[in-house]
Amino acid sequence: MKIAIFGGGVMGKTYATALLQNKLVKAENLYLVETVPEKVAELKTANLGVVLEALTPEIFDQLTFAFLCIKPQDFNLLGVELAHRFQPETIILSIMAGKKIAQIQELTQHDLVVRAMPNAPVLIGEGITAYIASEKITESKKELIVKLLSTTGKVVSIEREELMDTVTALSGSGPAYFYLFVKHLIRAGMELGLTKEAATLLVKQTLKGSHALMIQDDFDFDTAIKNVASPGGTTQTALDYFAKNDLENIVVQAVTLAEQRGKALSENT
Repeated sequence: MKIAIFGGGVMGKTYATALLQNKLVKAENLYLVETVPEKVAELKTANLGVVLEALTPEIFDQLTFAFLCIKPQDFNLLGVELAHRFQPETIILSIMAGKKIAQIQELTQHDLVVRAMPNAPVLIGEGITAYIASEKITESKKELIVKLLSTTGKVVSIEREELMDTVTALSGSGPAYFYLFVKHLIRAGMELGLTKEAATLLVKQTLKGSHALMIQDDFDFDTAIKNVASPGGTTQTALDYFAKNDLENIVVQAVTLAEQRGKALSENT
């Protein structure tokens, strides 16, 4: 298998590293295309594959996958350069936010396109990536796509492309929501007298342990909450305050607004 990664930034390096570590491609068959001199130097130092600073014919010869790990605003220029360059069996895999399959197909003049949305934890192999493939991509090829994307975490298939905006608002933006809540939990502990170090350790380990329980097959959210919250107790007092201030609808509305913003950005790209 031969793979080319266009864009040598954080995500490009993440996929290159993951693919090599999982032995899905050999270094001599992994091409990283980058034009920024500083990034080129970093890629060469990292020794992640064949680093190229321009589009050369050798990239496209017998190419299995082409990862587009570039900024959406840079795609119009690159897309024109990529037009008619891919062989019929090559699959383009894009992680560009907001760029629809049809837009990529039109600019590259290529049918086989996958649109994927990873989130930040893919950087440490604990992410989740949602994807949708264009109609002409076979089931066997989808299995290979899942295998590639699984090198950075879990993978989920999306049936309709418009739901990618929901994915972006939920899992793409999701880490920021959790970070915000954790940040304010730590702040609450500090305001009530704990040191920053103690509050941080208490909250982070609580989050870690809660996650370990949550991923068990028989986990049920309502039951778990009930098990912690005794009637009239401390936990229930806090939960009642959350309910009184409509936390549930605040969360739903915030994610909805994020989704709407994503749709608006998609229409303008």
